[in-house]
Amino acid sequence: MTKDAEKLICICYHDYLSKIKAGSSKTEAKCFSQNYQNENSHFSSWHKDDFSSTRDELCKLGFLKVWISGSFELTPNAIEYMENRFKNNLKEITKFISQLIP
Repeated sequence: MTKDAEKLICICYHDYLSKIKAGSSKTEAKCFSQNYQNENSHFSSWHKDDFSSTRDELCKLGFLKVWISGSFELTPNAIEYMENRFKNNLKEITKFISQLIP
């Protein structure tokens, strides 16, 4: 997995956990809009093509399901991978993301 893919999956998982904490269902929380790149300041400097190719990389790894519209969702494989990677969930992943962002 590339560093950009790691950054994207970590930030998506962080947003997933944040949505759940805010009261969303897990089904709703795992979904991201086609405008996610523009909605999330972490990706504002990314070229649109770079974001798409990174999203496609995660799709090929089985971590995202990407729709023709450009919207996407976390797969159960992604959620399981991230749960095992970050045992303390939101607190631990927030710390990790802060180290990824210059």
